[in-house]
Formats: sequence, C-alpha cells, structure tokens
Amino acid sequence: MIMDIGVKEVSHLLKVKEKTIYRWISSGEISFMRINRQHRFPRAQLIEWLIKTKSLSSTISRISNKRKSSLWKTF
Repeated sequence: MIMDIGVKEVSHLLKVKEKTIYRWISSGEISFMRINRQHRFPRAQLIEWLIKTKSLSSTISRISNKRKSSLWKTF
C-alpha cells in the first residue's frame, strides 16, 4: 500500500514552513501528485528526494568548508 502525505505533514517532518514546500512544488524541486485538489507526496519518492538532497547539501557543505579553511590559511 502506497502512503501519501500532505504538505502540512511534509513541512512538519522537514521542519520547514508550508510556504517553503509550496515554493519547492512551484519550482519543480520536489515531486508531488494532486489528489482532490491537494498536493500529496508519495512516501517512497519523498525519501528518495531527501536522500538526494541530503547528499547534495553535504557535498556543498564539504566544498564550502574547504574553501573557508583555505581562506584562513592565506592569512
């Protein structure tokens, strides 16, 4: 059985405002389905998106930390 969750639940799980979820929807950053005029998120796709996003953000964080540390070495 596929479990879908709504915007409110996703915003609570990710600890972001509902407005952020709607921004991600309109930019195409997060996939969703419309059921009875509601935005619904299949749990499996949401987990895949979280893994991909977390991996991307950790890579960006690692790169920016390297840049910061190399900046300090020059002074």
